[in-house]
Amino acid sequence: MMPPSNLSQEWGRPDLMLLYDSSERLHINFYEDTLELDDIATRVGNAKALLRELETLRLLPPRPPAIVTRGQRNRWRRLTGELLPLEPEAGG
Repeated sequence: MMPPSNLSQEWGRPDLMLLYDSSERLHINFYEDTLELDDIATRVGNAKALLRELETLRLLPPRPPAIVTRGQRNRWRRLTGELLPLEPEAGG
């Protein structure tokens, strides 16, 4: 599974990271039991919204890779064995 920060960045959707953070907080609360019921209800709503958004993204066709940094290129090479050239950064 792609880390949420990568997914958020790839699709230009910072809201995905915020929704994921709510889900992560629910997971932590399972062990620590520090949230109030209203806070839990809000975060459950956010978790459901995240699932809907992920399902929508899953149904979209794959996006072509945009390899801008050496780290991204190295990760791509580790995952696929293919070495892609670096693309120029937007605006630079």
